[in-house]
Amino acid sequence: MDSPKVRMTTIVEYLVCILGVYFNSSYALEWESCGLDNETIMDIVVVPQDNNIIYLGTSKGLFKSENGGVNWDTLIQDMTIFDVVMHPDSSNILYASIGGILKKSVDSGMTWFKADSGIVYSTVDFGTIVNAIAIHPDNPDTLYAGTSSDNCSLYMGCDGGLSWIDIANTDDIGLDIDRLHSGINHIVIYPESTNIIYLGTDWYGDVFKSTDFGLNWQVTGLEDQGSIWDIMIDPTNPETLYASSTNGFYKTIDGGGNWININEISGNHFNVLKIIADPVNPSEIYISSWKHDGTMGGIYKTSDCGATWQRVDTTFVDAKMSVMAFTSDGTTLFLGGRGLYKSILHSSVKSKNPDMSDSFQLAQNFPNPFNGTTHFKYSLQQPGEIQISIYNIKGCSVKCEKVFQNVGEHIYSWDASNNVSGIYIFRLQQQQTILTMKCVYIK
Repeated sequence: MDSPKVRMTTIVEYLVCILGVYFNSSYALEWESCGLDNETIMDIVVVPQDNNIIYLGTSKGLFKSENGGVNWDTLIQDMTIFDVVMHPDSSNILYASIGGILKKSVDSGMTWFKADSGIVYSTVDFGTIVNAIAIHPDNPDTLYAGTSSDNCSLYMGCDGGLSWIDIANTDDIGLDIDRLHSGINHIVIYPESTNIIYLGTDWYGDVFKSTDFGLNWQVTGLEDQGSIWDIMIDPTNPETLYASSTNGFYKTIDGGGNWININEISGNHFNVLKIIADPVNPSEIYISSWKHDGTMGGIYKTSDCGATWQRVDTTFVDAKMSVMAFTSDGTTLFLGGRGLYKSILHSSVKSKNPDMSDSFQLAQNFPNPFNGTTHFKYSLQQPGEIQISIYNIKGCSVKCEKVFQNVGEHIYSWDASNNVSGIYIFRLQQQQTILTMKCVYIK
């Protein structure tokens, strides 16, 4: 039987025909410094309910801004913050790996307490650190934590971090210490099918998959590819994933069965550190990267799910910009490496046709907040096809339809009763003009 590994010639040839991947240089975004130039940024968390509130985990501490990155308060100093996650429904609840120890805050980061009962640490060699944390989007009291260095393992907690069980050392679940190599770098849960979980390991590098909430695991077709730095599930299709490692930048369209190394097709040997999708337009994906020889680092964007890529920066050529985060409305992209930067991608209108934006208008939905059904009023000055899309705060599509409409005012009514409470983004597109509006559903 043929090996499932990514170097299968027939698989590569097949996917090349489908994907046609190549890189080019087209345009650059404008980047503005948000300070903290002496800090090495490890993680960025933007509060979805208030995009002005930002948390930064760095190699020297934890920082918080309440005005979009203009000013910063120090919450923790002289400790490396390896990972930070936020409760999806209560932004005052945070979990963080502080100096490698898992801790929890219930007051927006002002105070912290240990939340790691059951996690085994070791002081042998480099010791044990909690390197990756993931919180279940539907049941936020359930969390996963991956450790690195000595005693590396995968833990699961079901009580808000009060206690943890080691699931990696459970017999016959397909996940053991030998396969974890030197630890876990990344854990990602698909928000629309929360039984699906992926994790990436360090050193030799494997991507594992679970389809039953972490009870059983199998290694995907991506094995022994160097440290896995990041994994991103396509927000609209759980079968499509991107993964980055020290050996390449990969894509799968069959849930991890087969992978193609995008670097090998493009001829660019990038070390991709972060992969992120625009929450409003998930087909737009950004990567931060640098070449193995230390040159030509940069930020790239695709608008066609990875088929073609465009360079969108000229500032960070020799810098390793390792982390990125979007505001929930997709208007601002934050980029962290040595210091923090931001780029304003668009305000309420994204348009390649300036003459059209003045004639294409979208009013705030009514009622807002709403329970059940809300209405969006918009006007068209040109007849034609429009696309209406609605996304949840995680960037996953909950509604999408196309319709031909004539000039004049129109009202679109949305019944959200089958969705969970939260912030949603209404997206209206005609030709190349896009209007977005945030709304709040309270069930």
